[in-house]
Amino acid sequence: MKGLDPLDRRILNELQRDCMQSAATLAERCGTTESTALRRRKRLVESGAISRQVAVLDSAVAGWPLKMIVNIRVERRAPNNTTLLIEKISKHPMVAQFFHVTGTTDYVAVLRGRTMSDFDDFLGNVLGADPRFATQSNVVIRTMTDRGELPI
Repeated sequence: MKGLDPLDRRILNELQRDCMQSAATLAERCGTTESTALRRRKRLVESGAISRQVAVLDSAVAGWPLKMIVNIRVERRAPNNTTLLIEKISKHPMVAQFFHVTGTTDYVAVLRGRTMSDFDDFLGNVLGADPRFATQSNVVIRTMTDRGELPI
């Protein structure tokens, strides 16, 4: 990240691990005063370096234990096909992440589900019935790494 000094980087690293920590704890972990830590955190939020502060839930505890990765290829190229796909996928409540990608596929969606029937319904009702889109899906058996932090 451009324009960040070492203290900004330490603060960002700490906040990535726990954005709810107190200013006193943040200051102690970053080797600064509480007032400096608060001022820097505010500046980092205002500058857009921190885009949002969220609670990361355990998906299984929250009742969404399954994850599926769906690769989507647009078979019939037309601007309205792509617009339709983006609208259908990006607003669906099971879609956790949605990417436009390079390679042999055009889009990748990461879905969360409660049951395998959720995925079956999604593939059949949202994508599978539409010949403009071809899909290949994988159900995640076990997550090996799920790192939310960026190396700063």
